[in-house]
Amino acid sequence: DFETLRFTRCKTIVDDQTRIAEAGYTKDAPTFKWTPEYEEWLFTGPDADPNPPNKIYVKQEPVQEKVKKNPPRGKNIPGSSLLFLIAIIMLQWSLAHAQQQQNPLTMNGGSLLAMAGNECVALATDKRFGSGPQMVNIAPRHVWSPHPNLMLGFVGLEGDVQSLSEDLKVQVTAKRNRALGFGTDKVERRISPPALACITSHVLFEKRGYFVEPIVVGLIESTRKPFLCAMDMIGAQSFSKSFVCSGAAAKSLYGTAEALWKPNMEPEELAEVCGRAFQAALERDCFSGYGVLV
Repeated sequence: DFETLRFTRCKTIVDDQTRIAEAGYTKDAPTFKWTPEYEEWLFTGPDADPNPPNKIYVKQEPVQEKVKKNPPRGKNIPGSSLLFLIAIIMLQWSLAHAQQQQNPLTMNGGSLLAMAGNECVALATDKRFGSGPQMVNIAPRHVWSPHPNLMLGFVGLEGDVQSLSEDLKVQVTAKRNRALGFGTDKVERRISPPALACITSHVLFEKRGYFVEPIVVGLIESTRKPFLCAMDMIGAQSFSKSFVCSGAAAKSLYGTAEALWKPNMEPEELAEVCGRAFQAALERDCFSGYGVLV
């Protein structure tokens, strides 16, 4: 019967499968491989001999995988890691270099502050000339005065300041010559503050490359009223009846001037207040200073 003829065969197969399954759950256990005789007996079918071959499987020792040890830090760095490290260093250097580069308007430093009083005006300038944080020279800012009632202060890139000053002198001279013509009138014709501000604005907008922020300060001769006009590098005008400022310390100047200015100041008081406000703002800016000239 079946139990007599096939029991031995079935028990052999079950034991073999159990042994293989238990070996799979054991770490570093040997692997079992069937012998050719046993494999042939196993797949013969019901007509096979109930008794298995004497040798069922052969043991094979497990193949131990080679573990790659991480190299010590600082030694034997792979090429990709070395390139990544170099890229990080170069990026940090470029960011630091970009931070050191200054705005052309504040590269040479300098600041201006103009205030209006009772039929008087005051213009304060500093004396520091530098190249970024580096000190170069100590001299007052470039201020052009066509006549005693008119001043034009410049702050910005020094090369552009000189170029703009020469262009304005040529423009003003040509305007005066056109006004005089070939007549015999010996009366000196003076350019008014609004006219100089208009010419300066036109020249800045025409060039559109001068890194200069000028300030026009003066008195209108017919009414003796103060005239204050500040401009940006493309000639946009900003008028004020109290004070105007420009330059590297402009943010600090707005605060100090707003706190100290008051209307209808006399010339002596105006010069003192303008100097105090200018000096207080320069103490909060490292690109301006080294003396005040009012």
